[in-house]
Amino acid sequence: MKRLLFVTPGKLPVPALKGGAVETLIEMIVSENELNQTFEIDVFTLWDEQMHTIRYKHSNLITVKSSILTKVFDRLYFFYWEKIKKDWRATFHRNHFRDKMYEKRLYKLIRETNYDRIIVENNMSLLKCIYDALGQEAYSKACDYHMHSALIDNPMMIDYLSKCHQIITVSDFVRKTMLSTYAEFSNVKFNVLMNTIDVSKFNSNSLAAIRETSRQKYNIRNDEFVFLYSGRLSIEKGVKELIAAFEKLDSNSVKLLIAGGSYSGDPAVSQYEIKLKKYCIENGLNVKFLGFVSNGDMNSIYALADVLVIPSLAKEAGSLTAIEGISLGIPMIVSNIGALSEYLGEYPVYVEPGDDFVDGLAKAMQQCVNGGYSKKVNPHSHALGSGWYFEQFKNII
Repeated sequence: MKRLLFVTPGKLPVPALKGGAVETLIEMIVSENELNQTFEIDVFTLWDEQMHTIRYKHSNLITVKSSILTKVFDRLYFFYWEKIKKDWRATFHRNHFRDKMYEKRLYKLIRETNYDRIIVENNMSLLKCIYDALGQEAYSKACDYHMHSALIDNPMMIDYLSKCHQIITVSDFVRKTMLSTYAEFSNVKFNVLMNTIDVSKFNSNSLAAIRETSRQKYNIRNDEFVFLYSGRLSIEKGVKELIAAFEKLDSNSVKLLIAGGSYSGDPAVSQYEIKLKKYCIENGLNVKFLGFVSNGDMNSIYALADVLVIPSLAKEAGSLTAIEGISLGIPMIVSNIGALSEYLGEYPVYVEPGDDFVDGLAKAMQQCVNGGYSKKVNPHSHALGSGWYFEQFKNII
């Protein structure tokens, strides 16, 4: 039986107690492995107090817990970058000291423990730590990088990526982007592992029964047409553009719901989110911010929606929100960018990115309000479930 180490990004805990797409997918593999007993799994992850009640037979959670002093230093460091330096990249410095401690503990673990395969999940800055712990020969045989985006934000990591045993991407779009952008990857082994969701939690039959009670809970009238955005509130997700498009709509009975926060599972609020909320209030827009919603509560939010909007400006690599929407049968408007079409086929209404994006988004939204949306049958859905996902993962490993 192969012994695997999942190295989580170090931003949120696994199991996905505070959300996170990457964390949800890791939890899915761990849960399926409990049923299949295929691997012996260690999960290197942040500590969360709710973990007291979680036990696995075939997986071991190796946790890193921040001290009070580390948290204080991180807050001061983040304050410096956000308030004094006023750097838009301040969010990358939110947990500077915690991240350093995370790397130190990871290095020690790998030096002391033998693994058949180490799967690094979407945090390429950890690759150097693993390379230093293993040495080049062992690293090239054991270290896999699971790439959940089409972006390399630290060029210094390209050399470590190119020396991995393999790179696992969440879409063919990401694979092609890496190969066409970086010559260093020409001889690297790539495998595609398409994302999926827990179809037992997200299916179209579950929404109709709770739609009325959900609307009552959130004080939404039956005659209100509801657009829903679900995801992180950050610049690249296009939330500002969505609000601008919503403002252009010609209707008094249209509402925009925004589910999500600045940082997944974290109550901290970014300046971007503050400005969005302030703008909506000052302009009297019928926009309601719901804050972070746990994965287990998302069905009640999806039940509110007439149309789900994914207005991404960045090249989406494999959106779980998109897969959830198609599994639930919710009409969708999405940016024609990245791997969204790879996952969704002809199902949604696509809006082209560019200078006219807000106008195009507003036009598509207005057509939906006017009853012009015609949902298409989608033959390319990857909402195939956790069992399918585990089998694909097993074949790759």
